[in-house]
Amino acid sequence: MIGGMGGNPLISIVLTTFNSETTISRVLEGIVNQDFPLRHVELIMVDGGSKDSTLDIARKFIEKHRDAFNRVELVVHDRNYGVSKARNDGIRLAKGKYILILDHDVILARDTLRTLYDYLEKSPGRVLCVTPLHVTI
Repeated sequence: MIGGMGGNPLISIVLTTFNSETTISRVLEGIVNQDFPLRHVELIMVDGGSKDSTLDIARKFIEKHRDAFNRVELVVHDRNYGVSKARNDGIRLAKGKYILILDHDVILARDTLRTLYDYLEKSPGRVLCVTPLHVTI
C-alpha cells in the first residue's frame, strides 16, 4: 500500500538528457506508463544543452502529462557539463523520499517503480541503494 507524505513525492526521478531525440520519447513513455501512482512521483529532467529535438519532445511531454505528476521540472544547462553535474543538479532539486537516477536511454518496465518502492519500504534501514536488472535490447 502506498501512503501519502503530505505534499512531498515518494519518488524523485532524475532524468538526464543530451541529444536524446532517438530515445527520449520511449523513455518518457516508460515513466508515464508505470503501474505506480504518478501523483507520488516528481520528474526532474536535466538536459545538457541538447542541439537536436530533445527539448521539444520533453516540453511537449511535460505539457501533456504535467498534471499526472506530483511535480515536474525541466532544467536546461547552457552547455553539456557531463552526466555527473546533471545528476547532481537534479538530486539537489529532488524532494522525494527515494531518488531514481535515470539516463536518457533506459526504458523502464511497467512495474519498475512499484517493485523498487516496495522493496525499499520493506528493507532494513541499512539498505542505501537498489538497482533494477538492466536488459540490453
